[in-house]
Amino acid sequence: MLNRNSSARINGTAVFFLLLFQLIAGKAPACDMSAFVQGDFAARCQLLLDLCEKATIAQRVSHPDSPKHNGNLSREWIRFFLAHGSAATRPPSLGFIASATWETGVKNLGFSIAGLTRGEISAEAYEILRLKIDLIKNPAKIEDAKKVFSQTDSIQTSDSKDGWVKWLEKKFIGPGSAVADKLGKSPLLLSRLESSAATFLETADRIDSINGSDSAELAAAFSEGLQNSVSSELQFWRQLFFCDDKAAVKADSASQTGH
Repeated sequence: MLNRNSSARINGTAVFFLLLFQLIAGKAPACDMSAFVQGDFAARCQLLLDLCEKATIAQRVSHPDSPKHNGNLSREWIRFFLAHGSAATRPPSLGFIASATWETGVKNLGFSIAGLTRGEISAEAYEILRLKIDLIKNPAKIEDAKKVFSQTDSIQTSDSKDGWVKWLEKKFIGPGSAVADKLGKSPLLLSRLESSAATFLETADRIDSINGSDSAELAAAFSEGLQNSVSSELQFWRQLFFCDDKAAVKADSASQTGH
């Protein structure tokens, strides 16, 4: 027997995919990029943010109009996806984002919105959803992050000769501070960034304290673990800011060669 919440989730999913089918079957036209206006696109992104907030609040207080708000959000998202979901229809203001990165990012936004309409989105995932919509609304924020992440690529393991704490400051702490400036309305993401930095710093300090002693193997094991953890966390933030260029280049090359 379905309870009220289960029924709402099923109805939300059904509405989402029914609308998508109807619009695709009707061959809704994609946005004409030659007539693109950044101000209109920004307003469309803001509308999505507003609808996300309304749907979330309605769910939180079990408002009787919650299904209507979910439907409004689903319809607007599908319109957005059909207009801008492919690399070919990517807004010119976001043309610096790799094709595969854009398409994957937009699809993931859709999955998050579908989860929101079902009431199945975590607090952190909701922050990510809102942040990513805000980022594409404000391309300059993504360009700034792109510059920051590109600088981390030049920081090699050999740079640790002056100590792992100094290496970490260049590889993660510095870039993390720049990213943190863009997380003012995302307290959970900011907390994650600060927690990661503190953990990495503790590990780096521990490695520096044993380096040069008889525990060279232990230091090597810790340093390898630190590098892997930092790399993994940087990848999370790269993807969040639509800056996953290396993976995107591989995907674009594979699609072009058919491999």
